[in-house]
Amino acid sequence: MRSLLLLLALLNPSITHACQCPPFSDEEQFTQATVVLEGRVLKLEKAKSDQKITVKPGKIWKGLLLGNVKVFQSDTDCRFPVKEGESFLFFLLKDGATRRLYTNRCQGTRALSEAVDALAKFKTAVEKTAPVPGAPKQKSR
Repeated sequence: MRSLLLLLALLNPSITHACQCPPFSDEEQFTQATVVLEGRVLKLEKAKSDQKITVKPGKIWKGLLLGNVKVFQSDTDCRFPVKEGESFLFFLLKDGATRRLYTNRCQGTRALSEAVDALAKFKTAVEKTAPVPGAPKQKSR
């Protein structure tokens, strides 16, 4: 059995180097992210060892953005497959040194079609925290 596993690992190195993501919930990924948005991929470019993705934001769940967004993902096993024209739920982290927004599979970024449950949770959370129309405003102390 060991021989078979070793042979498989030698023939397909991706088996031994597959992306291993910690089991974070949607809420944890939301909390950790700098920006969370639904967006459509406009353009893909190679930028050194990274992939630069130009995204047209749709619904922005967290963070402030103006116009199209440049998102980067490193060339690692945790990179998610992306094509121009596809829509995703992006969980983005800002790199303090480069000020770039980065993402990968472990941060929760996924195709919008695979994000139905997460989007339902976000919508429910927003509805619970949204002010009631006509309610008196609270004074700050």
